[in-house]
Amino acid sequence: MKKRLPVLLLALAMVFSFSVTMFACKPSEEGPGGTAKKKLVVWSMSNEVVELLNYHKLANPDYEYDFDITFINNDDGSYEAALDNAFSSKKGGPDLFLTDVDYTKKYVDSDHTVDLTKFYDSKGTYDSVRDALEEDMYGYTLDIGTRVVGEKKELKAVSFQVTPGAMFYRADMFLTLIDNGLLEGEEEEGVENFDAWKEAVDLDESATLANYKDWSENDKQKVDQAMQEFVGDDMDKFKDAAKAIAECAYNEEKAETKKILMVNNLEDIKRVFYAQRDAFVQDGKVVIDENIYGLFEYAKEIYPLTHKGDQWGDSWNAGMKAKNDDDAEYKTMAFFLPTWGLFYVLQNDDTAGLWRMIEGPQAYYWGGTYCMISKYADADKQEAAFDVLNFLTSLPFFQARAGFAGDVMNSKSLNAALASMDILGNPFLGGQNHYATFNTLADAIDASNVTKYDSTVDRVLADVMKRYAAEDIEELDDAWDEVVDRLNSDLDMDVELPS
Repeated sequence: MKKRLPVLLLALAMVFSFSVTMFACKPSEEGPGGTAKKKLVVWSMSNEVVELLNYHKLANPDYEYDFDITFINNDDGSYEAALDNAFSSKKGGPDLFLTDVDYTKKYVDSDHTVDLTKFYDSKGTYDSVRDALEEDMYGYTLDIGTRVVGEKKELKAVSFQVTPGAMFYRADMFLTLIDNGLLEGEEEEGVENFDAWKEAVDLDESATLANYKDWSENDKQKVDQAMQEFVGDDMDKFKDAAKAIAECAYNEEKAETKKILMVNNLEDIKRVFYAQRDAFVQDGKVVIDENIYGLFEYAKEIYPLTHKGDQWGDSWNAGMKAKNDDDAEYKTMAFFLPTWGLFYVLQNDDTAGLWRMIEGPQAYYWGGTYCMISKYADADKQEAAFDVLNFLTSLPFFQARAGFAGDVMNSKSLNAALASMDILGNPFLGGQNHYATFNTLADAIDASNVTKYDSTVDRVLADVMKRYAAEDIEELDDAWDEVVDRLNSDLDMDVELPS
């Protein structure tokens, strides 16, 4: 296939040898013959695009284009609005653009983007290109990037990453609560404090609360197992666990902000529910299934057991860095985050070595960046854009990105190799190899429920859900009436609720 780099399972040494070679290159500021380089316009929803394109610059010093980069935050839909306006006018927009999975389908299923099949193989078909890519890429990412019109399929978008979600938790805080009787009421083998639990699970004799960072990986895995059993394998058990933490003796007589609580906010758990839902839009109408309908009552019940914060807010960030002492505020036991969340959100120096990760109560995923080419770009710009897109989904880039950032890439063979390497213990996770857990979770991702309307539906649901949980909206019927009215207006569709 044209331009597609072969996918081989290489040793970790090659990751770093490639990376060193790549970063030794100095990109040229001039095109052929000393002329100024042409501009390739690239848009994204975050400034991560700068870092991604730097890899390409350094690996391809003779590339004939400079990048004209624009990034627009999409929390309020501003990025989508900018893309829509540019595509409506068919000018002034990007040549290459990146999107989050929540609204990727909106552009995959539009006439504004290019079918990539011809770039991979001018004589190939969708099926032949798909088969070749799926030898190593995860199939769900290609499903999201595929437009289906009748019998015809087009590959419109590809992703460089996979984004399974895990539950990250503070092992030291969990042990503190165990020492305060958290597991005393367990039906089987309840223990009243840390010393009793230590004996029950046969920790090394030297293990204490104070020297947790020095424990062996084997003993740390016993804590992981205990936490996984504590939160269970469904969200009802997780809610029970959150209640047990809130009511633990440690939290008695403490100010609300100084308690250890399970999670910071409601949005931290909504993705788990979203992963189990039916598609938001079916047969031209918005469909709210029993799972999402039940989320509102679940949110109201668990809201008092949280720090009542906001995702990306001050207390959310404070919880990631909070010390495990009585005076620290917003101490948070767990965060539901995907692959990118580990390195770009959670990781910090203040609490390094105290975090661990487990699968948590239910499988889910969150996010994922997809690359697309505008139909309105000139032919030569489309070729140039594909050169970048193809590089960002090539094995050498995957290896470099994994080696430098620890990101989990869209390569089954690479992730399997990294998951098997004990030497890759992550210091932030107390020596745990994050690839081992993420590799298992990635195989379970099902994106068949993704639609082009997801970002719009999510913004309405998340807003109304929080206000209902906080009792700003008193009645459940009133909450759903608002959801129906807003989605009727925003999407011009009927909304079907469970009977």
